[in-house]
Amino acid sequence: MGGWRHSSLPKRLNDQADKLAKKALLYMIAGGHVITGDFPFETVKLTLSGKRECGSPRQALKTDWGYRFARDLFHKKDILLKEDFHLVWWEGLGEAMARYPKMYRVWLT
Repeated sequence: MGGWRHSSLPKRLNDQADKLAKKALLYMIAGGHVITGDFPFETVKLTLSGKRECGSPRQALKTDWGYRFARDLFHKKDILLKEDFHLVWWEGLGEAMARYPKMYRVWLT
């Protein structure tokens, strides 16, 4: 037989803290506020294109460079506006193209 009455004080306090944290998160998300995640004693902070990177710096740089290069190339060749590049679901496009014969994909691109 469990329940609130039979819980220890630390468990009750933890439950209350969880509820308050959830309420605060929902309030912040609804208001469009974002936690930056900057910590005062971090030795190195890597931010690419306004986004904080937490994983492999090498992979993050490669991905960011590739994204920017492709965006600029598509814009320069009048394929897609720079402003609209982020709207394309690239993984889905790759999967859709994989269904066509290789020579058709080469001709199309």
